[in-house]
Formats: sequence, C-alpha cells, structure tokens
Amino acid sequence: NLSGDALPEETLVMASCDPVTGLLANEFARSSGFRLLVLQRSSTEALDLLGRGFVHLAGVHLATAKDGDGNALAARNALGTGYSLLKSATWQEGLAVGSGVAGSSTQSLLHARVRWVGREPGSGARQCQDELLHDRPHPRRLAKDHRGVAEAIRCGWADVGVCVRIFCEEAGVRFIQVREEAYDLCFPTRLESDPRLRALIQVVRSAKYRRWLSELPGYDCRSAGETVRIE
Repeated sequence: NLSGDALPEETLVMASCDPVTGLLANEFARSSGFRLLVLQRSSTEALDLLGRGFVHLAGVHLATAKDGDGNALAARNALGTGYSLLKSATWQEGLAVGSGVAGSSTQSLLHARVRWVGREPGSGARQCQDELLHDRPHPRRLAKDHRGVAEAIRCGWADVGVCVRIFCEEAGVRFIQVREEAYDLCFPTRLESDPRLRALIQVVRSAKYRRWLSELPGYDCRSAGETVRIE
C-alpha cells in the first residue's frame, strides 16, 4: 500500500543504522505493497528494541576483526535463542580524516596529535573505535551516527573519527579502511512464515537490489539474502 494508509499487519518496523535503508524500504513497498518503517538506532539499541517487541528486525554490525560470527554472538547474548540473521551486506568501516591531517595510515593517525570525534557505547563504530584506541583516552565529543562523524570532520570540528565509507564519500572527506564488517538483520525465527518478512527477504535476494547495493561505495552484497539461525 503506497498511499500512506498501510495497516499494522501490512507494516514491518526495523531499527537500523544502515545508511541505505531508504533504498530497501522503497523497493520493498514497490514490489510487495507492504511498508517498512525504519528507526535510526545503533546495533545494541536495535537489539534492545527487538527483545522488547517494539520492532520486527534489528540491524547489527558487532562482529569484530577477529570474530566473524560476532553478530550472532551479540544477538544471542542480548536475546537468547529463537532468532535468526538475514545477511544484508558487507561494508567498509574505517577512519574519516580531515583535509588538514597528514597521516596516511591507521597507525600514523593513532600517534598523531589529532582531534577525535567518538561514537556512543553500543554502536558498531564504537566497538571499532575501542579496538583502535585500546587504553588511549577516548574522545569526549560524540556523534550519534556515521553521518554525524563525517559532517563533524567536513566542517572542521574534528580531525578523525570512525565511519563507514559511504558517508565519507558523501561528505567529501578522506577515508582510510580499517576492516570490512558484516551487516545483518536479526529477526524472531517465528516470523519466517510471515508474508511481510518473506517479501523482505525476496527483495534482499533480488538481482536488482543486490546490483544497487554493489554500486554503492564500500558495499559488497555477495552474501545478501542468506539466513542463519542463532543456536
């Protein structure tokens, strides 16, 4: 129903920090007639909302550089069993760097006198930030999302911050890749037969949507559409 009058039973609600959820929502509505409402939340906040039954899906990117199964582990720790992951994409996460900063590698920036903008606890970017900074002092100024990091650096309020590549491209700031991260959608396994979820999975698996994602900076969709049960 594209008229804006979709009923609750025609609507999925998702908490996510993925910058291209609008693309998914538009294609979902066009191809199925259902509606996808997206709440911008960090990974931990999204899992909390899912566990309390306020959303149908939670976007998660909490896998560490050493643990590729980190999303499943984070979901299991937060929610227990009875949930599944729908693989959405792999994206590049790294450092957004200001134009006046000379460093060209992660290590050089860690030892340089630069102003960091941080991310809030519970976000995937904060996890990456903590792995980089270790016991170094953490930034006092925090951005709420990836776009906030890129904009702070573009406007000269900070020199360095953890961000996904697509927002660095959007803001026109330099990007130094740190790692690739799996971005998955967590949902209650009992919803597998729900026509709304089946329609969403069909969109994520479609050639058109995968082609669109692959054309975005830093996105890889080769595993998009795979589902994994959290045991």
